[in-house]
Amino acid sequence: MTIKVKVLSAVFGLLIFLALVTTFISVSKSTDAMLQNNMDKLSTVEAAKHGEIKAYLNYLEGLLTSLATQEGTKDAFLAFEKGFYSLSDELNLSKDELKRSIMSDLDRNYLNDVNYKVPSSAQRKSTSDYLPTDVNGLIAQYIFIVDNSSNLGEKNNMNYNPKYDSTYMQAHKKYHNSFNSFLEAYSLYDIFMVDMKGNMIYTDFKEKDYATNLKNDVYSNTGIARAYRKALGMNEGQLAFDDFAPYEPSYNSPASFIATPIYIDGVKKGVLIFQMPVDIINKIMRFDDKFKEAGLGESGEAYLVGQDYMMRSNSRFQKDIKNNVVQSLGTTIGVWKVKTASTEAVMRGETKVGKHIIDDYRGVSVLSVYHPIDVFGQAKWAIIAEIYESEAMEPADELRNIITIASVIVLIVAIILALVLLNIVLVRPLKELEVRVEDLAHGDGDMATLIHTKNKSYSKLK
Repeated sequence: MTIKVKVLSAVFGLLIFLALVTTFISVSKSTDAMLQNNMDKLSTVEAAKHGEIKAYLNYLEGLLTSLATQEGTKDAFLAFEKGFYSLSDELNLSKDELKRSIMSDLDRNYLNDVNYKVPSSAQRKSTSDYLPTDVNGLIAQYIFIVDNSSNLGEKNNMNYNPKYDSTYMQAHKKYHNSFNSFLEAYSLYDIFMVDMKGNMIYTDFKEKDYATNLKNDVYSNTGIARAYRKALGMNEGQLAFDDFAPYEPSYNSPASFIATPIYIDGVKKGVLIFQMPVDIINKIMRFDDKFKEAGLGESGEAYLVGQDYMMRSNSRFQKDIKNNVVQSLGTTIGVWKVKTASTEAVMRGETKVGKHIIDDYRGVSVLSVYHPIDVFGQAKWAIIAEIYESEAMEPADELRNIITIASVIVLIVAIILALVLLNIVLVRPLKELEVRVEDLAHGDGDMATLIHTKNKSYSKLK
């Protein structure tokens, strides 16, 4: 290699090395900063949703326990209880005809529409098994469900039917509108009153669990029955909770219940129960479907997962999940399992906020922030905030490309300048000196010329 090639190779190699090091450090630092910034954003989202869900749960607890202590509620309970057990005495209805009518309605308007493919759900039984065992329950179901002109899901529209005037009907006329207005005002799914014997003496919506017995009848192993049994052993003002699970009277859609005992004159008389409103929890966790406005872009979401690893709020990508149950029910709550590094960390007992990059419940790499949330002191949910890694780090990728292109341009300019300067200052004098040395070696020059060339080259180098 000539001196020119050697010198230029060394200089160019050094410039390229410096450019690579500078680019790597710049890209690495900017990527780390972008990652930390996105994790901080997700932490803010998680903290906000954590606070909203806790506030809403506390709100529901206060709503239930305060309603149970109101004098109007106590008066209504006593009136419904008295009227319920008077139905068979006050109304002359054939028990056999009641059974036939109710069974026909069950087959026509209920059982064929229940989704029995839901995992861990109750399976269909003989139609007769769904009948209330108490004759007063049969009468109540017939009046308020079968002989009710309102459509399914709207049975609460009937307040009074003079055809069945009775002590119970008078109580219903007096109190039902108040409970119905309360339910609508606070977006509850349903309100139930159950006496000490287990008979459901009142519900607002009059679904198929109405007037059944939670101790002995067909729904005695459901979430509402578990909440009822817990509440029976509690003191005034305490709350029982049963987490989301498929609920047959709601067509095996997920349902959750909170319950508290009703005390009258210091005596426990029954239990007041709310069916938890899924829509409100979803609205909180899904930002009212305004994800972009919340800073979560095209792929960010926040959701809840229970101790069974089933979702407690709807996935943002529910419509994209290829699962028959999810699509038929139109929800991921209680039916879609999310067992990821984040949810497992919460269920293992981690109590602090955690952050890392994981594969989510669809196998997509995401930035994930997680934290446990206590539910009425009786259950633990994981609250998760995530966004696709590709979307979150897209600005970092763009910045990396910009830095890389800029580095290449600067490197090319530096090489050109270095080439010109080195050629003028160093390479030409050295080349001339090299030629004189070769001439002298071959006897074509003299020492004086060589010394003169050497001095000239040296002064240029200086």
